[in-house]
Amino acid sequence: MPSTGYGVSFSPDSQYIAVGHSISPYFTLLKRNGDTVSLASTYTLSGTCRSVSFSPDGRYIAVAHTNSPRFTLLKAGGTYHTQAPTVLEYKGKKYYLVEPNDSLRIIDIK
Repeated sequence: MPSTGYGVSFSPDSQYIAVGHSISPYFTLLKRNGDTVSLASTYTLSGTCRSVSFSPDGRYIAVAHTNSPRFTLLKAGGTYHTQAPTVLEYKGKKYYLVEPNDSLRIIDIK
């Protein structure tokens, strides 16, 4: 890792490990193969990552960090990940991510 780690999360299938850290790119995705771990990809956040967590289905990675927007939702896709759209669907319901007054809320829009 390039710096101090502040958060780590295993994917639900235990094949990937998401790690947040204090120096850019601030987020690293590792791939596990038995006892071997290799770099899958990195993602540059706007600030130091404080925590990471995979969604229960492994499709998304939630990342909290120090600079605005302070929260980034990444869409996990094997060895790549991209910033998720602002409208998400989860278990048949749609949710909209909004950022009023520099904080994040998830609103159920069904």
